[in-house]
Amino acid sequence: MAIASAKIDISDIAIITTVVMGVLTFLLRKPLSKVLLSSLTGVKGGPASLEVKKKDGNDSKTAEAPKELDPERDFVKKMREGNKNVVIIFGSQTGTAEDFANRLAREAHAKGLRPIVFDPENYDYQHLSKLRKGQEVLVWILATTGEGEPTDNMHAWYEAMVPDPEDLENCEVAEFADIDGVEFDRPLANVAYLGFGLGNTTYEQFCAHMRHINSRMKALGAKQLMPCGEGDDDANLEEDFTNWKAKIWPIICEHLQVGPSQGGADLTNDSGSTEPELEWQVEEVEEVGDDSAAQALRRGEMTVKSIDVHDAKHPYMASIPTAYDLSPTGERHVLHLEVNIGGSGMKYRTGDHLAVWPTNREEEVQQLLEALSLSAKADSAIKVTNTDPHAASAYLFPSSTTTYGAALRHYLDITSPPARDQISMFVLPYAKSSVARDLLTQLAEDKQAYAQGVVGKALTLSGLLAEVRLAEQLAGVNENERLVLPFAALLSLCSRLQPRYYSISSSGTTSPERPSITAVVLRYQPEGDAQNWRYGVATNYLSTITNYVNNKHTSRSGGIYGGVMASEPAGSAHSVTHLLFSDAEQTSQVRVPVHVRTSSFRLPADHTVPVVMIGPGTGVAPFRGFIQERIHQQATGATVLFFGARHYEHDYLYKAEFETQFAQLAQYNPESAIVTAFSRDQPHKIYVQHRLRERADMVWKWLNDLQGYFYVCGEARFMARDVKDALVQIAQSEGGLGLSDAESWVGSLKKFGRYQEDVWA
Repeated sequence: MAIASAKIDISDIAIITTVVMGVLTFLLRKPLSKVLLSSLTGVKGGPASLEVKKKDGNDSKTAEAPKELDPERDFVKKMREGNKNVVIIFGSQTGTAEDFANRLAREAHAKGLRPIVFDPENYDYQHLSKLRKGQEVLVWILATTGEGEPTDNMHAWYEAMVPDPEDLENCEVAEFADIDGVEFDRPLANVAYLGFGLGNTTYEQFCAHMRHINSRMKALGAKQLMPCGEGDDDANLEEDFTNWKAKIWPIICEHLQVGPSQGGADLTNDSGSTEPELEWQVEEVEEVGDDSAAQALRRGEMTVKSIDVHDAKHPYMASIPTAYDLSPTGERHVLHLEVNIGGSGMKYRTGDHLAVWPTNREEEVQQLLEALSLSAKADSAIKVTNTDPHAASAYLFPSSTTTYGAALRHYLDITSPPARDQISMFVLPYAKSSVARDLLTQLAEDKQAYAQGVVGKALTLSGLLAEVRLAEQLAGVNENERLVLPFAALLSLCSRLQPRYYSISSSGTTSPERPSITAVVLRYQPEGDAQNWRYGVATNYLSTITNYVNNKHTSRSGGIYGGVMASEPAGSAHSVTHLLFSDAEQTSQVRVPVHVRTSSFRLPADHTVPVVMIGPGTGVAPFRGFIQERIHQQATGATVLFFGARHYEHDYLYKAEFETQFAQLAQYNPESAIVTAFSRDQPHKIYVQHRLRERADMVWKWLNDLQGYFYVCGEARFMARDVKDALVQIAQSEGGLGLSDAESWVGSLKKFGRYQEDVWA
């Protein structure tokens, strides 16, 4: 009995000791973590870099030696040097979020705040923890891209802050600069922030980028000053942003203890003028210089520095060896262009995107020059610099010197309708006559008037200025009392011209140096202005290139307009050089700025599994590359393409090519085929989702029984939604699943990467 009691006592002691040690470990986990990290690096507070890597789908923690952070990438240091108290960080893919960030900064400045805007790609996230409590405010403006993914310029920050989107509350704590008095797992405890997300409700992961960052900010101890705003591009993104802005100023001013006199909306500057303090200063100079780049600017060409790595900030000037119209007799023109990237160092994989940097239509450029009374000075050299010596960007353009014409032609978005707040801040203050003030005030303050007069008519800035001028002329306003908009004000009105992204329609394996793109030329008449046409900037630029490559007569304004080419205006022999960025000595060699963007739209590694592709219209683009890849693999799994268009005769893209290719694929698997749906060749409309349901048994077999992959590319709002609904119905009819289980089945395909989308709104 004594021996038994001793054993029990020893066991009890062991258990109690284990429990106590566990409790102590839990209670001391934070300081112990810091001590452990310090021992790894010899630096108080932990290492400068602790990376969490994912390998083969499994999380593995890898402690790296501390790296020395570049002081030039310390945005807080730069912020303090300029005595700023509001830092705005944007995640932008197409330029809208960047434009919103800059507009927010201008309005903050007008309200007595001291804002600065940063592109996170140029700075390190570790410095976030150094923001001061009660003295500085962080504002996120974040767009969501792809399937709930961060933008390219936010990728590094997002990976560090959101290592596991599936477990936002408990995922690994990112390493930040060590701040005394701040808990290890709450490194952002001193940070106060607000956020606005840009998204589109046609996508399932609406505003996921902003939502994930918001969750992590709170988990890391930051103080959210108000719920994040969200803008829906499928409804009215501009109004969503405007409404959110109106709510944040009192909150920011209160947090920073900025008085009402400083936080008000008075735009009057120190001189007593009602004109706004402008962000950019424009100075006319004698010459742009003698170097070749400067001479190119004099000719109106865009210049890109010669570098080793080409990306969104450093595009490659690629030649266009082949370009043609895939549907020359159709209602719409679909273009195929091949781009030569040989020697650039750029590589792409099948499914990636090609970014094309367009040029504005010459007609739009000339109209705006005329509206600004600068037609005679189009080729005059100007130096553009930031009026704030502490701004994140000293220059607006690739170099400090350009010309009026080149700025409008290559660098500024001059075709988007000006926003209401932009009209109020940067056009209205220059209106001297009551006629101009009344017209502009109504557009700036009356939502309905703005919707009808600007949005409904797709009114450009030159169109707006022309309407004001006409109203003043009809009212007999004296010339010296008419509205004259300074070029510097235009620089605040217009966002930067952004690249357009196209799904690459070729295989990176079989055509590594010649990626191709497939694009429909955009041309439409606005509902509010049926007398005039509007043109897509990039696709009409590509249309002009296509005609030029094929030695067709090209108009100064460029593009195919209803299949009829306009005559070349007199005295515009150099216009093609302006439009196509071609070498003045070899005008037959077209050069276009491009770069490759990586996509997650990928074929399965196993070519024995079935692949089902849904690609109506130009949505077929990436699948042309997929098909080339599957032929190269001699894929034994079924390869099936559902292609849709309006008419068989005019709109069957790549018809002969596909017929030959699918005959070859059928040799590897007899089920490989192209299934077509031409919606307007019969009284009732037939779309790809109808063809999908007609083959429900085979689709279920390919996806469920044989574990195949399902791909959708094209328009998101209707087509992608209808295709998903059709797949849910197939799961019900062929799998015998209830609605909830059928939707869960489709959801599981997405979760495991077997249902992929490359869609656009």
